[in-house]
Amino acid sequence: MEVAVTEQSVLDMTREAAMAFLEADADGDALLDYEEFRMAVPERMRGQTSEAALRELFNTADADGSGQISMSEFFLWTLTIAQSVGGKGLEAVFMRYDRDYRGTLDESEFAAACEEMGFGGLASELFSELDSDGSGTISYSELLGILKGRVNVVSKDCKRFLTTLAFDATKPRANASARSGGLLSDVAKGWTLHGSDADALRLELREKLQAAKLKVSDLYRLMTRGQSRSLSAATFSSSMVDDLGFKGELSVLEGVFTDLDDDRSGVLGISELFGWINGKHSKAKLAKTVTLAYGRAEDARLAREARAAAAVDAAHKAAKAAGATAPPAPAAEEVSADESVFSLASIEWSAVTLQSELQDMLLRAQLLPLDLVDAYEGYAYEGQLSFKQFLKMMKRLVNPISVEELDLWDIEVRPAVTAL
Repeated sequence: MEVAVTEQSVLDMTREAAMAFLEADADGDALLDYEEFRMAVPERMRGQTSEAALRELFNTADADGSGQISMSEFFLWTLTIAQSVGGKGLEAVFMRYDRDYRGTLDESEFAAACEEMGFGGLASELFSELDSDGSGTISYSELLGILKGRVNVVSKDCKRFLTTLAFDATKPRANASARSGGLLSDVAKGWTLHGSDADALRLELREKLQAAKLKVSDLYRLMTRGQSRSLSAATFSSSMVDDLGFKGELSVLEGVFTDLDDDRSGVLGISELFGWINGKHSKAKLAKTVTLAYGRAEDARLAREARAAAAVDAAHKAAKAAGATAPPAPAAEEVSADESVFSLASIEWSAVTLQSELQDMLLRAQLLPLDLVDAYEGYAYEGQLSFKQFLKMMKRLVNPISVEELDLWDIEVRPAVTAL
């Protein structure tokens, strides 16, 4: 099987690899274990490759030998293979974003190139690592040299993995109905979407995709016409209306796009579309704003209502036992200041109480610890936060906004965080 060595071929490879990663990441932790990785391998390649060879393929991508492949490991592995099989194609991608033709990319140029290749969420983290001298630019010839130095990880099966992904996605371009994007186009002709906000529209669209047994990657290919880079606001809106049958207010689509375009680049990449459809984006949005006070007032109200109902029930039982026809109304429960307004000062802070407060907050917000980490680091976090990052996250969760609360953070809460 031969794939033409062009800039477009490289983009096909990297974008298909990004979608393969996102779809195989079943638990959404931005890490692939071996079983998840197997699902990222094209089906026809799995059928032609021994289990031992697949395991070896996994090991070449798992650079740190942790038994899991992070998305940044996967991206560098993908770029290494693309450099090996793509000739000048990868260099051409970087050159297109080199606005002043000096052979270097600044952070915004590098981010745009990563976005086009399907790994935009990793751009900031990778740029920081590659900009070792702090100059604010990276030489893409040096980056290509680094990738060439990793050529020992590029086996025949590695090349087959990436080229099969690209080949399967691009081969039927002349017959769009044979492609998954084309199949979605046929299925979506009968769709009507009415979502009045981002979440309602997301749920409606996801339900239709699931009913048709189609994937988010199929949606992406349809919306980009199987060849475009990323989704602009105009392309997103026109595809929602023309291809997917959206009948609601156009302002809803504009709001969805603005909400998803976190980096204000004016385009949506693969990971952003996946994050929206799978609900990860809305969780991340909540995780960025949630504090330890989240849901406490509602919890206190429900607790008071439960106690009031229990008091009424007890009064009825007592009246019945005494032969009275109507029990006296129980006195209304007084709402204390600590119940109506959450007070950090009311807590005796320790590592144990801090851990308990965190767990309660996550339960109230229906979030996982990983959602908090994702809100700060996205797919590039490598499964852990540095202590400095952890302190920053915890301070925001405590949300000290007054002088007294800042003192409380420094004197009581921060020591509890340090003791965790």
